[in-house]
Amino acid sequence: MGSKKSTNKPTLTQRLFLGYLIMVALTVFVGVYAIISLNELRQINKGIVEVDLPLIEASHAMIEALTAQDIYARKYAILKDNYTEALFWGRSAEFEQQLSNPAFIKGGYNHLRERLMQLHDEYNNIFKQELALTTLKKGARAITESLSAPLQMNMDEQFRLLRQLEQQARDDQQQKLMLTNRRSEESWKIALIISLASLALGLGFASFAAHRISRSVQQLSEATRRIGQGEFDRLPALETDYVTRSLGDSIRWMTKQLKEIGEMKLDANPLTQLPGTIAVERELIKRLRSQELFAFCYIDLKDFKAFGDRYGFSKGSAVIMMVSQILVEAVQIFGNPDDFVGHIGGDDFVLITEPQYIRTLSERVIKEFDQTIPSYYDEEDRGRGYIISKDRKDNVDSFPIMTISIAVITNEQTPLREPSEVAVIAAQLKQYAKSLQRSAYVVHKGPQDDKDK
Repeated sequence: MGSKKSTNKPTLTQRLFLGYLIMVALTVFVGVYAIISLNELRQINKGIVEVDLPLIEASHAMIEALTAQDIYARKYAILKDNYTEALFWGRSAEFEQQLSNPAFIKGGYNHLRERLMQLHDEYNNIFKQELALTTLKKGARAITESLSAPLQMNMDEQFRLLRQLEQQARDDQQQKLMLTNRRSEESWKIALIISLASLALGLGFASFAAHRISRSVQQLSEATRRIGQGEFDRLPALETDYVTRSLGDSIRWMTKQLKEIGEMKLDANPLTQLPGTIAVERELIKRLRSQELFAFCYIDLKDFKAFGDRYGFSKGSAVIMMVSQILVEAVQIFGNPDDFVGHIGGDDFVLITEPQYIRTLSERVIKEFDQTIPSYYDEEDRGRGYIISKDRKDNVDSFPIMTISIAVITNEQTPLREPSEVAVIAAQLKQYAKSLQRSAYVVHKGPQDDKDK
């Protein structure tokens, strides 16, 4: 009798087929899990983008609007003019507009929104009482004394709620970022286990494929670890095979978003919350590379140091806030939605717009500044038109009421290629603008055409 062949032992082909089948099954499982995990990460990021960040921005905007309202209310108590009243109601409308942000509902802050709306209505009603008393020709001093206390209490409560809103939104954002990192680590661990199992069970090509998956997963895990440590610029090269392409792209996208969020948070000026030096340079480079026409406006205050030495840090900070509000308001009213306002530091600001808006924006900024700045001086200094302070060499001297200088550089007639070119021209033009004995803006149109406007 011939030897009996075993019919139960799988052939090499069957083994390979089984190995491929197992590999395919495990690969499908990894892909499905990755998609599920990715969807969860995207939902968390969606909450950050659609709720947390808009609430942070809305709280900033409402704080700015409320601060401006307070300034205009105080100005109105002195001036009693229709223009100041109109500015007051304009900032009130901006405050109320922010309350309509859908993020309040999505984030579960409708009760806080209703409370802010109630307080703001009460604040506006108190101001209406002042208007009514003004109509009855009551004295400005009596009006201020009778209404200042309720106004202040109401405003303090609004500021408290807005800061509470901002802090809660930041806390929610941080929790979501931590959850994202934790979910990424869990995804890596599960994917690694599956990959190792595939490596053990696969034969031949199956082993090779498992090795590729394992290497990709290790890279993804290293990427998530470095992201968790804040090393956004030191991510390893990610494989782009059929398993990890989607997850790798998502991690790169998430890394870019987190880096930009972190840079914006660190770069923003702590006083004005306007974008800082990094953002200014990034915006300028973008405009230069686009080859579209633009105007770079360098804004500076003349005799600000003397003012700070005379009145102190707090008054100086109030002037800086006033300038930032004037710039933002001017852009909102007369500028373009793509216009950019930044705060380099101290009394140096940047405004980037289109050339056709230069005149309107500059004249608006100068007018608002010249009308507002005298109120920051005491009555004696304001009456004589100058202050006594020390210059940069520590010599006692007289300094007139502050003026604002705007140096404007455009690429209409002068080709601009690098930010350094713009910086050099701006520095020279700023010195010329500050040499004028008044608030002014000057426009650079070419090497031989620095003209005072």
